[in-house]
Amino acid sequence: MISALITSGCFLASYVIYHYQVGSVAYMYHDWTRIIYFIILIPHIIFAAIMTPFIIIAVWLALYEKYEKHARLVRWIWPVWMYVSLSGIIIYLMLYQRSNLF
Repeated sequence: MISALITSGCFLASYVIYHYQVGSVAYMYHDWTRIIYFIILIPHIIFAAIMTPFIIIAVWLALYEKYEKHARLVRWIWPVWMYVSLSGIIIYLMLYQRSNLF
């Protein structure tokens, strides 16, 4: 779990640095995939923003050995974190590797 947290933190840092330098990247295709892209992207952004404080709280609870509260919280956080992680990969593929997908 610690390695997953560190990996996610490193990814978040690289993501923020990249978009600070490059700016927003628009989805350039105007076909049926555009709707799917936004259906995946919008909840991804919302859940990613909401997840950050909950992840910090979950780590704090685990570090201070409040395992019962940690388990109750993580039961809800983990599926959302998995959605954010997997949808991020799909968004990347649709945005930067579309020619290899379709």
